[in-house]
Amino acid sequence: MLPLGQIICSHNIYFHCYADDTQLCVPLKPAVNDLSSIMSFLSDIKCWMSNNFLQLNNSKSEIIIIIPPGLKYLCEAQMTTLMQSCFFNQE
Repeated sequence: MLPLGQIICSHNIYFHCYADDTQLCVPLKPAVNDLSSIMSFLSDIKCWMSNNFLQLNNSKSEIIIIIPPGLKYLCEAQMTTLMQSCFFNQE
């Protein structure tokens, strides 16, 4: 877990490891309309996993998005882009 933990920490993301699972916590600011930091993080994780003959199990991966009701409209398009990148684009 150490190499993967270093990648996660290098992107300033909080994480918690369970026996066979990892939970990531990514705070976002809705005023910032750029998902490039998250996309870069996901790219680094996928690259590391590929280099180590691993891959994310998309059927077991989840994204939970918590947004205050008044800010939902600011984030909808970005979250759709993020979810498609995570779960539908196979490399």
